[in-house]
Amino acid sequence: MLAAIFALRLIVLVASSIYALEQSGTCEYSNGRICASCPAGFHCPVTPQNKMLKIPCDAGHYCRNGERNPCPAGSYGVQQYLTVENCNGKCLPGYFCPPGSNRNRQHACGGRHVFCPGGAKYPHTVSSGFYSYNSSLIEKEEADAGMTMSWERQCEVGYYCVDGIKHECPPGHFGHLAGSKSSSECVPCRRGFYCPSVEDNPTKVGEQIPCGSMQHFCPDQSAVTSPVSIGYYSVGGEGYNSSLFRTHQKICPIGSYCENGERQYCPVGTYGESRGLSSKTCSGFCPQGHYCEKGAIAPTGCKDNSYSAEGWSKCVPCSSKLNEGQERCKTDRNCCNL
Repeated sequence: MLAAIFALRLIVLVASSIYALEQSGTCEYSNGRICASCPAGFHCPVTPQNKMLKIPCDAGHYCRNGERNPCPAGSYGVQQYLTVENCNGKCLPGYFCPPGSNRNRQHACGGRHVFCPGGAKYPHTVSSGFYSYNSSLIEKEEADAGMTMSWERQCEVGYYCVDGIKHECPPGHFGHLAGSKSSSECVPCRRGFYCPSVEDNPTKVGEQIPCGSMQHFCPDQSAVTSPVSIGYYSVGGEGYNSSLFRTHQKICPIGSYCENGERQYCPVGTYGESRGLSSKTCSGFCPQGHYCEKGAIAPTGCKDNSYSAEGWSKCVPCSSKLNEGQERCKTDRNCCNL
């Protein structure tokens, strides 16, 4: 009976000692552990004095079976006492988390040429012909700096993508392929059309705009229509409604005037002795004693025994004949009476 009581007291004493040692954070070894196994959320190294330390698992790590392990790349641990391998979860999009990370935004991804999806272990290089873009979870300041790109997307038609940045095809060009890698893959706008390619609205294949009227012309690679210069007229264009597809301009020739991009012959009673005229009076009215037919480049003098007033298109013969050696004026009807 006494032996049983003694044994029971010994068990209680040993258990109390173990509990006290565990609460103090140390356990002694003697022919193996005399303490309970290291609890989850702690790591328990053994000192040179054969004592087992019980240390709380720190942020960026998880502890299991007495061992301390860094949170795997792509995850993070913000708390102490973590016991699961994925710690507190995945790194946020736009950031990457190397092993042992203690923040879900451990490192900003880097620049527009790289992207980091959720759970990224390291930055990924943006593919050729693709561009990077942000997640809505990104803090605005970092997003504005272009340092936290989250994903990549293929360049849409009308754009080309270099180093993760999307660019509109340059003005005067249009895009015809998705995934274009340089501006050289954009196609020059054909003459008779224009391709504005403004910001966020580049010109795409099938969207070239007709030049529009005779008052404008569009040579190759036009970004905007060019107004016809004063004293010039527009030419070019093919097929039905060719006036909508003018390609270049020419100076108005002699005997003509040009207005609103159209060439017209100088009206009867006027003449056009120089190029580039822009008024229907051309170089002026035909002078007295001369006549000017439509498109005249210079006044033509009336024949003997005829006359004309200013601005006439033909001379009128006198009703009476000239005597031999007689001369008459040619400037008005009264000349016939002399």
